[in-house]
Formats: sequence, C-alpha cells, structure tokens
Amino acid sequence: MARPKSPRKICVSFTDRWPLSATMAFEREYHRNLRMSLAEKRELLGARRAIAIWMYEKRRKALIGETYGVPIRVALADVDEGTADLRRFAKTRTLYVYSTTILPQFRGTGLGKILKAYLLGRAFEAGYKFVVGHARQGASAALNVGFGAELRRRHANWYGTGEHYWFYVQKLP
Repeated sequence: MARPKSPRKICVSFTDRWPLSATMAFEREYHRNLRMSLAEKRELLGARRAIAIWMYEKRRKALIGETYGVPIRVALADVDEGTADLRRFAKTRTLYVYSTTILPQFRGTGLGKILKAYLLGRAFEAGYKFVVGHARQGASAALNVGFGAELRRRHANWYGTGEHYWFYVQKLP
C-alpha cells in the first residue's frame, strides 16, 4: 500500500522590506476592480505608521504571503463605499487592513493563520487598539472570525466585483 506524500516542509521568515515591484503578484489574486497599481501601493505603504509584512520561504527567498494596513485616518482619506464603516473609529488607535493574501500554491497549509497572527502581534506592539477591514465572504472572513473578529456589515457587490465582503472589527488585548 502506497503511503501518501507528506507535505513539503517550508521554513518561513517575515520582513517589512521587500521590493514592491516584486509584490505585485499578490494584486493578481484580487478582482481587477480591487487591484492596486504599484504607484498606489507605494503611496499607501509610505504612510506614517503603516504596517507591511511579507512572508517568504527562507531557503528560496520566494514570496508566500503579504499583509498590510494603515492608520484609520489614512483609510478615511480614501473615501469609498466602505468609509461609513470606518467613521466610528476615526478617533481611536485603529489599523485598517487592506490585504492579507497567501499565493495559491501555499493556500490550505495554515500559513494564512500564521501571517494574520504576526500582523495582529505587530499591530498590538505598535499601540493599536483595534484592527478593522473588509474581508471577502468565505475563507477570508472566517480567518478573521477565527481570531475573534466580529463581522459587522455585509456589502453585496463590493466595488462592482459581484462578491460579498464583510466589514470586520478585531479588538486587540
């Protein structure tokens, strides 16, 4: 009887510095209406107190995942269909998470949970009291709920994508 192959062991590392042009593969994982250009991403991540983390395979220096967020005041300056969800956090120490993405070949391995946990720890260290964002219905929303986030408002057809997104709120300790 043949034994199933064991999954390849991956030694991951984290960094807050990675050439942004090399991170554009993550944008392709989103609906075209949600993708950021390199210039938009560079401007957003240049905000004071932004947190950007890339997970990579140490041995091959290959990207696995990315997550990033900005202070709520930066997110509020970008008026869009999610702005109403954010207003009540305007005067609080809140990080708005734009993205937590794992590349397809690494999904289903638990690495998304590790990346999200790392982000929450960094946000706590930076003095944030809340982490909020808009997550696609399904695995993305479930990931946040798994860390204790509360789903607050469902947005149908988020940015004309035909997809449902949830506004979530995560209170940090």
